[in-house]
Amino acid sequence: MRFSGISLSVVSGSDDCTLRLWRIGADSLDPDDTVRYAGQPLACNQLQQPKGLMAITDDAVEVLHFMPLQNNRAAVGLNNILLPNNSPFKTPLSQR
Repeated sequence: MRFSGISLSVVSGSDDCTLRLWRIGADSLDPDDTVRYAGQPLACNQLQQPKGLMAITDDAVEVLHFMPLQNNRAAVGLNNILLPNNSPFKTPLSQR
């Protein structure tokens, strides 16, 4: 979970394979109703509520970063990512 730069919203990534935007209220935290997933909201073989749903991934979201200035970009790291041997990106797994 990451807060926006002006602390009016939160982005969450989860083991349910979703990336969701939340609005922070005076006494509540609710999915952002201005963001709705356009396709079939099926993530990790479960139907998801489309409200606030920014993206669906193929695996659990392990790492999340939210661009704090414009609040319009997020970067995620997924569980169990394996890169091919000829990939320009190196991880401890791909270097073995």
